[in-house]
Amino acid sequence: MARQHTSEPRPTRHRQPKTGNARADTLIGLAEDFAANSGRETRPELRHFPAIALAMLPYVDLRTRALVAQVLADSPHLPQALAHALADDAIEVAQDVLERCESLSEGDLVRIVSDHSLAHCLAICRRESLPATVIDALLARGDADTDAALERTHRAAMEPDQISTLEARRAGKPSGQDARAHAAPRAATVLPDKTLAQLFWTGDADARQAVLAVMARKPAAAIHGLAQKFGPLAPKVGPALVQLARARRVEDLIAALARAAGVPRAHAARILADPAGEPLVVALAALGTEGDAAKALVNLLVPQDAAVRERLLQDFAALDKGRAGRLLQAMCGKPCDTQTGLQRHDGTVAQGQRQQQPGQGRAAGVPMRRKTDQAVPLHAS
Repeated sequence: MARQHTSEPRPTRHRQPKTGNARADTLIGLAEDFAANSGRETRPELRHFPAIALAMLPYVDLRTRALVAQVLADSPHLPQALAHALADDAIEVAQDVLERCESLSEGDLVRIVSDHSLAHCLAICRRESLPATVIDALLARGDADTDAALERTHRAAMEPDQISTLEARRAGKPSGQDARAHAAPRAATVLPDKTLAQLFWTGDADARQAVLAVMARKPAAAIHGLAQKFGPLAPKVGPALVQLARARRVEDLIAALARAAGVPRAHAARILADPAGEPLVVALAALGTEGDAAKALVNLLVPQDAAVRERLLQDFAALDKGRAGRLLQAMCGKPCDTQTGLQRHDGTVAQGQRQQQPGQGRAAGVPMRRKTDQAVPLHAS
């Protein structure tokens, strides 16, 4: 008598139906295996799946890309590069990733809101939760459909000023403005400087790159740089800062940067203490610091490897002085778009103290040391 098998059949994971295209079927199958993999898989095709997918996506049709995005949207270990590629695709592909993918950072979402269509924004509105900066970016578009989606899904988590914005629009918006909801996305310049500064201070690398990209499209608001403040002594200010950094005179360095940039000392200390280095690069670009001095300061103060410091110096070279000045003002609590006109920091000493003229007393750019200065650790070069 033939033996009967009494064990239950093993459950099989549901797979997408075959498309008939070998390349598409291979990509979908690898995506399913990658999504089901807990990270212990040693198969080479799964270890290198992100690179394989990025290489194959341009050569498959829209339906295949949408299926891949649907499979990967809930993957907890989806690399950011692949998440970016799917989120920047057509809405049929991007929708699942924008709604559910946790690999997209706060900065990624702000960038997508600024650069993509209304449909992308509505998909972001359907996420379970949104940071305040992303809600600000969505509100800045001024789209009626986006406003309605935010109020329906995220009103309980919104800040009072955001709710006030929605209520004011609902009460007084002209009836013809709703037609703009399906127009091309508005320029990213509508994002408030305050929101960009908050996003920048999160420390997320992608968020900071997104902020720099958005700020590049805004009107310039340059601060008084070294040339305006120190005249013929301006070339000596950069080397003076470098000398203070090399001597590890922390309090003097904080005071010197505060005076040169015209910002409070607490903000100067925060800029110098940031381990990633982007705030320092913004401050140096806003001041119009010479390249050699900027390179020396980045190498002395930023505790990163040579490749990261090289990227920071590339950012410094690409930063426009006026836009860097605008961002620096927002970082220090004085956003230009909430003031009357574009404000310029001039470094004048407050509380009745006389402003020291260039060349008087100590060397230019090296103010007197104060006991109230808060020391921050300088990193070894």
